[in-house]
Amino acid sequence: MLKTGLCSVTFRNLSPEEVIHLVATSGLEAIEWGTDVHLTLQKSATYIQSIKEKCRYYGIETPSLGTYYRLNDSSLDYFKSCIQIADRIDAHQIRIWGGNKSPRNITPSDWKQYVQETQMLCDLAQEHNKSLHLELHEKTVTEDKITAIQFFEEVSRSNLYCYWQPLWIKSQAANVSALKQLSGYISNIHVFQWDKYQRYPLEQGYSTWLNYFHILEPSTNTPTYAYLEFVNRDDVNQFYEDAEVLKKLVYAKIKT
Repeated sequence: MLKTGLCSVTFRNLSPEEVIHLVATSGLEAIEWGTDVHLTLQKSATYIQSIKEKCRYYGIETPSLGTYYRLNDSSLDYFKSCIQIADRIDAHQIRIWGGNKSPRNITPSDWKQYVQETQMLCDLAQEHNKSLHLELHEKTVTEDKITAIQFFEEVSRSNLYCYWQPLWIKSQAANVSALKQLSGYISNIHVFQWDKYQRYPLEQGYSTWLNYFHILEPSTNTPTYAYLEFVNRDDVNQFYEDAEVLKKLVYAKIKT
């Protein structure tokens, strides 16, 4: 099942309550909350609980927490705090970043550290009935699809997945290839239309994204969320337009 949502980091300048209003009035189904601004470690348990209740009131799902944990760079205490936040909003998915190096710059020592650390995080997440999801991003271990697959296989944990997104440093053909080859590990996707220089209305990439959606074969039996991530000029009106395009894309996928 494919569902629609918004990454809260799209509007870092808005309060969580304002983000909830946007999602509720756009007809999207879920929010991936970020720990950098909206649900930080400094927010009280009572406040986070209130955000969960507001989402529930509007029928908005909160399945995932977008953290800024980076392999070989973040503390275990930070990850444990993220688990607590995820518990408080009933999120069962925790997203992290695969270090801060491109595969060509990862040393054998780095690789061993990444694998062992990810295994530990997966095991800790499993104790709390949660899954771990790597961000597919340039300058991380998942920048290259072959390296990413090798990494997933070596970590060898059933609760390890990845978020797919097209990388602007790759061609469309390369992104399609990555989408196909990583299909067994993909849980959710980040949806946007941009290049190295600027963002564009999602409508401009409709045919490209329609192709991506048709190829997408989620790896889990749980819902797969297509999260809007960033919009042109950080403009609210552009968000509403992009949300309509996203819903149209998902509907087209469901019909096939």
